Amino acid sequence: YALSSGFSIVNDITGLQNDEVCELCAKHKATVIIMHMQGGPQSMQDNPFYKDVLSEVYTFLQERIKKAQSFGIDGIVVDVGIGFGKRLEDNLSLIKNLEHFTTLGKPILIGASRKSMINSIIEAEVEDRLSGTLAIHLEALRNGASIVRVHDVKEHVQALKVQNALDMV
Repeated sequence: YALSSGFSIVNDITGLQNDEVCELCAKHKATVIIMHMQGGPQSMQDNPFYKDVLSEVYTFLQERIKKAQSFGIDGIVVDVGIGFGKRLEDNLSLIKNLEHFTTLGKPILIGASRKSMINSIIEAEVEDRLSGTLAIHLEALRNGASIVRVHDVKEHVQALKVQNALDMV
């Protein structure tokens, strides 16, 4: 319904697991956001483990990009899935090494607004995690992200303008 009504982006937390989603996106020429998640929404945080988080997430995204392209989907954005079936050390490693994912040749989206990983670093209620969110998003942009999905737009615009001014000096 949304695609028929003019929406043009599908954010798929299952990483295009369902072929019907691929067919719909191709039919409507929608851009897809392919996100990595280990497990499902109910089980993703039940003791997640990776031998090599960078390699495993990269391989997953690479395979799903090929799948999307096989359905004729041209607009593809990748999301490493911060907080989705990841331990704190996995999330930190992904953020610090986002440049690794630029070789996929697709825009990288990060959405870490108010995530529990911030609480794992410094105890803070959800509504008190803006500072941590800004730190994560600025680092992600520095390391290769090109899109940030945010809750606090005004604060992010200010932080990005200040960061850009610093980068110009």
